[in-house]
Amino acid sequence: LYFKNRDDIVQRTADVAVSQLLETLETTLASPRPLPQQLRALIEAKLRFFDTHREFFRLYLSLSQGDADSPAQARRRHRPQYQLYLDRMTVFFREAGELEPLDPFRLARFVAEGINAIILWRLYEESPPPVESDVDWMVKMLLDGIKTKGRAS
Repeated sequence: LYFKNRDDIVQRTADVAVSQLLETLETTLASPRPLPQQLRALIEAKLRFFDTHREFFRLYLSLSQGDADSPAQARRRHRPQYQLYLDRMTVFFREAGELEPLDPFRLARFVAEGINAIILWRLYEESPPPVESDVDWMVKMLLDGIKTKGRAS
């Protein structure tokens, strides 16, 4: 194996890791489950993956902070795989049958980006809460929303 420099090693390792993550998410979405269980499985798979590789992704983000092209290049390299993941999630939401009439395309992106936001917080927290706590919180937020019980909208 030949690597041009340290950044090349880190970038190639990140590429492999992201490919593994997207394969895991694809497998998770391919397993038919009711909406609450599918959301839980999807969120948990993604959070656990980043918890398992926490130190590597902290390093990756730290090294890419000064290189504005690095995260953008990574997104472009994985765009087809990520798009497939989002498309599968869109189909899942469209077929779930348990949702309010929402745009499944936008919902899939909202859920994906919400998970990503929590992952970023978890990467930099000194002692993040247990994965199960964040999974429970996210599933509750997605299924129940933030509305106070009994309050008219």
